[in-house]
Amino acid sequence: EFEADDNIGDIDQCDYENYDYVVARVPKGNIELVHYLECKNFRFMEAQFDLFRNNMSKYDIPNNMLKMSKKITYSKVDTLYGMEQVKNSISENLFDTDRISLDPYLGKELSAVRYRNWIADEFNKKDVELYELIYNKIKIGFFLIKQQENESIAVLLGGLYDKYKGSGLGFSIIHKPIEIAYERGIRFLNTRVSSNNQQILRIYLSFGY
Repeated sequence: EFEADDNIGDIDQCDYENYDYVVARVPKGNIELVHYLECKNFRFMEAQFDLFRNNMSKYDIPNNMLKMSKKITYSKVDTLYGMEQVKNSISENLFDTDRISLDPYLGKELSAVRYRNWIADEFNKKDVELYELIYNKIKIGFFLIKQQENESIAVLLGGLYDKYKGSGLGFSIIHKPIEIAYERGIRFLNTRVSSNNQQILRIYLSFGY
C-alpha cells in the first residue's frame, strides 16, 4: 500500500514476484506510480471511492423509496448457524462488479469464496455486526457494519441475494445502516465503493454520502 510520499523504486525491494496474487493500492493522482506498476506487469482493475456521511437529519431520495423502506426490517445474525446461512446465500453472481470477479484470471467463483471468507473472518470480532434484511418475512440480503473507536460506523459489505437483484430493494443495504446509526445517536458513517459499481455509488450519494 503506497503513501503519497513513498519512493516508487521501493517496489523493486519487495519480493512480490514469489506470490501468486498481489494487490497494489496507489494514492489518487499518482499516475507515475501507476505506469511504473504497469511496467512491472501489474494491471489496473479499479479505483475506490471513500464515502462519508455526517448529516443524519436530511437526505434527498424519492418518496416511494422511503415508503418501501418502511416494509423492510433487519435482524441481527448472532449465531454461527445464522452466519453460515448468510455465507451459503452468497452465489457467484451476487458481487459481479468487484476487481476479483472482473479479473479474467480469477472470476466470479473465487470472488464469491472471498466474500464468504470475509464474512466468516469478521463475524467473530466484537466490534462487527452482521444483519439480514427482511421483506414480507423473507430474507432478501445482508449487510456488515463495524463500530469504530471514533464513535462512527463503517459499512463493510452488503448485498441482495440473487433472487432479489434488480427488484428495486437494493437501496435498503444503504438505508438500514443509516437507521441503526440514527437510533444509536451516531452521526458519522463511512464506506468504500468501487468505480466499477456506478449504480451503487449513485444510490449512496442520494442518501447523503
